[in-house]
Amino acid sequence: MEGENKFSFTIKRLDEITKKGTYYDTHRDANGLAYFLQTEGGKGSFIVRSRINNNRVNITIGKFPNVTIEQARKAARQIQTDLSNGINPNDKKRFERTKQSTLAQMYERYLTIRKLKPTTVSGYHQSFRNVLAPLADIEMTAITYDKVLRTHQDYTKRSPAEADRAMRLLKAIFNVAMDEIRDLDGRPLILENPVKKLGKNKHFTTLERKTRKLESDQLRPFLETVEAMTKDKRRVYQTGADLLLVLLYHGTRFTETASIKWDQVEMKYKRFYLTETKNGRRLWLPMTTETEKVFKRRKALSTGSEYVFPSATDDSRRISDVKKALKYLLEETGILITPHDLRRTFNATGTGLGISPYILKQLVNHAQSKTDVTEGYNTLNADDLREHSQRITDAILQKAGRSVSNSDDALLQLIGQLSDDEKRRLIFKLSNQSASNG
Repeated sequence: MEGENKFSFTIKRLDEITKKGTYYDTHRDANGLAYFLQTEGGKGSFIVRSRINNNRVNITIGKFPNVTIEQARKAARQIQTDLSNGINPNDKKRFERTKQSTLAQMYERYLTIRKLKPTTVSGYHQSFRNVLAPLADIEMTAITYDKVLRTHQDYTKRSPAEADRAMRLLKAIFNVAMDEIRDLDGRPLILENPVKKLGKNKHFTTLERKTRKLESDQLRPFLETVEAMTKDKRRVYQTGADLLLVLLYHGTRFTETASIKWDQVEMKYKRFYLTETKNGRRLWLPMTTETEKVFKRRKALSTGSEYVFPSATDDSRRISDVKKALKYLLEETGILITPHDLRRTFNATGTGLGISPYILKQLVNHAQSKTDVTEGYNTLNADDLREHSQRITDAILQKAGRSVSNSDDALLQLIGQLSDDEKRRLIFKLSNQSASNG
């Protein structure tokens, strides 16, 4: 007589099962089929239990009655065939699921495994929505070079830059797919990244690199207008103007600077640090004579926000943009400028003073080269950077027709503009004069 948990499966017998446990089919076509009930009173699932490499595995077929008994027996027969051929059915199921991944699904996978900032993810969502949407529901293995090319060309008519940005994202998604979509022997099913072929065939748009910055004759009206805004009673103009001054005098990125909190500022030592950096490292910077004024003003105007540059409408958040301040600047002076243009102004000023590229990179927080050993040894702290930062501030002030408050700083700036040979000759001359006077 058949045991309580061993019988030929019928719909009636399976419906009568209420006790948790595993029940085995004794039908001649069972092929090792079992019925597993995990929750009393519920419905169970069809499974096949077996051993692979001396390890017990459960291969789930599907839930009863969504899967019929006949379908389950047929599936169990295929599982036994796979097992006899050395194929793990669970691996096969994962392979089938991964092989059928669409671009949208692989995009979600890409976002999961990459540690990205919210602003970066937001930009990716925009590129995916605007450009890659026609490919979203297509399986990765079916996205050919021709489909990629057509998608790129269609959007290039509207915005070449946005089309290229989306293709860079697509290239990264394909790199993940090439690593994860493999056959049962571990061989990749996607052998070539189709986006790479776009570059090889020169389909990407060559855009002229932006070079806009504040010109020398724009510095005076810029400073006069922005400094006037710092005295405006409207917080959106006060805060935006102060932020623009810090961006000009330090060349830092907008988000990194706008995110500064008061616990990142040390007024006693006249320094502050950035944490929301593009390269992920903390950067200490010295205040210059001008930005010290900004931080003191910000402190005096503070209403308790943890942010140095809080939102005009919500002290719990940082300022999100400086559009109103820039619009006012344009209306008053005709100067059209962006926060990144101020970064270029800072860089160009430092380059004009002959400041070492290594030092400029640290001042503006550019990523250091992984292959340049010398650059890795030249990491400076805020005090080391103070002289160089102040020189750039003084140069900006002088171009704007302002006097430099400290004559020693002006002298250091003049000396800094000399070549190494000129500096040696000056030192030699001063030494001889000192000896003759002695």
